[in-house]
Amino acid sequence: MTRRNRQSHRTKVRLSFETLTTIAPSLTSLHGPMVNDGYDLQASSAIHRTARGTLTARLVYRPRSNNEAVQSLVITVRNIVLDSDTLSGPQAMRKR
Repeated sequence: MTRRNRQSHRTKVRLSFETLTTIAPSLTSLHGPMVNDGYDLQASSAIHRTARGTLTARLVYRPRSNNEAVQSLVITVRNIVLDSDTLSGPQAMRKR
């Protein structure tokens, strides 16, 4: 892809980690079991805007305890559509 055709705008949606933690349970049903099994949502998790206007969430989980081998689990949720113009809470997002 030539430099001219590349998009110059930022595709990552700017959200605080607290907001992302609040939204995560509404994005995937695996959030609750992951937290109950001793995993924490990591700050490297993010929501990105696609060229079609939908959103893609990348949720990264790592184990809490230091005794286990460090492994991360990544859950990707695609085709998220906003119900409103703001990301004020979990009710603002739904899957297409």
